[in-house]
Amino acid sequence: MPKSDKQQNPLGEYVLHMGVGFVAKERPHVLEVLSTLGQHLRRWNPNDVSLEVSLQDRGRKEQRVTLRTTLPGLTPLVAVADDTDVTRAILGAKHE
Repeated sequence: MPKSDKQQNPLGEYVLHMGVGFVAKERPHVLEVLSTLGQHLRRWNPNDVSLEVSLQDRGRKEQRVTLRTTLPGLTPLVAVADDTDVTRAILGAKHE
């Protein structure tokens, strides 16, 4: 993968679907926060992996981030984290 593509998508060849609650301009930041997932996913073909992140209750006291990961042969993994800070909520879901 050319370096310029890698800079655009810190997850490498894995595609992140931005669900409800996020706006397009947040995509680079969300990708960067989730970038370390790539090393955990490398055993699977990127075409067989589905990643989706969504945000509920934006601007409220506890914002909820849901990260749904679908891997071949496994049941979907769903991680949820609540935080007043969106970045911390994304990190929480990633670590879960």
